[in-house]
Amino acid sequence: CQMNGHSPSPPATVHLPPRFGTVTNQGETSLIETDVPSSLEAEEKEDRHPVLQGNTSPGRLRLLDESLILGLMNFPQTACDKSDTGEVDFPRVTVVDLGLGDSPSTTLEFAVALKNVCSMSTIASPLEPKIIGVEVDNDRLERCIRLLQDASYSGLLQNTPPIELRLGGTSFVLPLIESEPRPSMIRAMNVLRSYGIPHAIKGLRTLFQQLCHEGGTLVEGSAEAGGKVMVAMVLKRSKMNLTYHVENGDASSSDDEVELGIDAVIFAADLDAIATDPELNMLSAHSWFNRHNHLPRLWRGFCDVEECSDEDVPRWALPVREFLRTWEKACSCVLPITPSVQERLHEIMDQGTNCPRSVTVTAAQTSSSKICWTEQDSTTSLRDKFVLGAEELARGIKSDNSSLDSRSPCVKTDWASKGIVVWYPGLDPTSGTPALLVPDIEEYYWW
Repeated sequence: CQMNGHSPSPPATVHLPPRFGTVTNQGETSLIETDVPSSLEAEEKEDRHPVLQGNTSPGRLRLLDESLILGLMNFPQTACDKSDTGEVDFPRVTVVDLGLGDSPSTTLEFAVALKNVCSMSTIASPLEPKIIGVEVDNDRLERCIRLLQDASYSGLLQNTPPIELRLGGTSFVLPLIESEPRPSMIRAMNVLRSYGIPHAIKGLRTLFQQLCHEGGTLVEGSAEAGGKVMVAMVLKRSKMNLTYHVENGDASSSDDEVELGIDAVIFAADLDAIATDPELNMLSAHSWFNRHNHLPRLWRGFCDVEECSDEDVPRWALPVREFLRTWEKACSCVLPITPSVQERLHEIMDQGTNCPRSVTVTAAQTSSSKICWTEQDSTTSLRDKFVLGAEELARGIKSDNSSLDSRSPCVKTDWASKGIVVWYPGLDPTSGTPALLVPDIEEYYWW
């Protein structure tokens, strides 16, 4: 979006019903009556005022948009509604994009991907999606509204779903109105990374409670600044994670006490971009994701052996740590990098040859007196390594589980050639609860 000289109208003041709170002119939310559990209010003081940077760039979430188009995050099959006149209305789908940043570029890209998904819907009548973009900073919100209006004046929004931008607060209570259906999807990418763990736990649980009752999807994660690497957890609101405690004789449990299971974790990488990155290209696939700022907030700092020992890993992060460790073993089986190979690679770079830094070295190639690859060869070799490593990972996860039913953990590699691997943690065979959980605040303080 570029400023084109138009004079957009000032953004309208957002009025929220008492159920969701009232927005003050400072952009803060004053809660009046919400469903936020009181037990989650005990937060550490240093987590109350996080620094929200708001950095974004076009294409940063392109890998997540690709995952959406591939059908990795399906919408619930909403029934058609009938109006007062008896006419059938198309199903309405509300999607919330939390955290706009400095520009609405990723929200616009999300809208295009959403349009493609809804047009391919298997429901008899087409879906009518509406995207609500939420930003906590009033100055950034006004800038995004101006840019979005300029895009509308230029005719760039003709084939996209309607987009509304609203002011939110740090309580994670969404600025929805009473007549709107509960969100079918909430996307909160690069948002919780700015918060402490207690606040992130509260944020996940508060957002989850606001989804539509069955089939609603919450996507939370982190993406590298240029969009080269992305990790996102997917939580679906289902009867299983809503009635587990009731079925086990704890009918008094509220949503904040229910163990929220993470249904899937999406690992995605732009293989073409990584092939030209001198730092990431030197690493194996598991290391792309096991970096401090590439993991969701709940797991950040717990999956790297240099940052956290095995004894200090909390229960909720242990499955992810073990998964990445299995991925590391799978990568080493595909192409082990020996010290001689590494030494030869550094020798080539130090000599200042015309070879690109984004090279992939194999043991057979290091015996040559002169080694030079094209960027295309590097990309192809990197893609092959990623696909082979993902397939080896899937076999390793499968062999570690004796029972092979629908509840067993598995890894889908159908989209590995596109740089996307999906891990389904499944259920714990002993307790029958989800193997990968969002902890409650009491468990965090106990840890």
